[in-house]
Amino acid sequence: MDKKEEMTLEELYTLMQGDYADAKRRLMKDERIEKYLTIFLRDETMQQLNDAVNHYDDNSDDTQQQRETIFRAAHTMKGVAANLSLTTLAHAASELTEQMRDRQNAPSALLVDNLRKAYDTVIKAYSQKDND
Repeated sequence: MDKKEEMTLEELYTLMQGDYADAKRRLMKDERIEKYLTIFLRDETMQQLNDAVNHYDDNSDDTQQQRETIFRAAHTMKGVAANLSLTTLAHAASELTEQMRDRQNAPSALLVDNLRKAYDTVIKAYSQKDND
């Protein structure tokens, strides 16, 4: 019976469009990388961002609060992704963060879509690791 080889973290990072060498430099041990990736995957920041974007209304009484929520979620995602060296995700989150920084604009549909796609790439890659 052939035993399937488990995906390495380096291979996983390639699928997640991240930088494994940088993650290793930052966190020093594969166990730490895995620990923080697992914590990241349970985090609700992306759900908070999606909820705020999906209910966004420029004419609402709480438009400013919605903008603040979108900014904070994008900013948090940027920081976490950067610390985990999830390069594409960090870049997408950074672009949305900067667009929302002054909290005066509606979220760009293109930037939100880019962030969602980058996040989905990470989630799908990680689920492939779990299916090995």
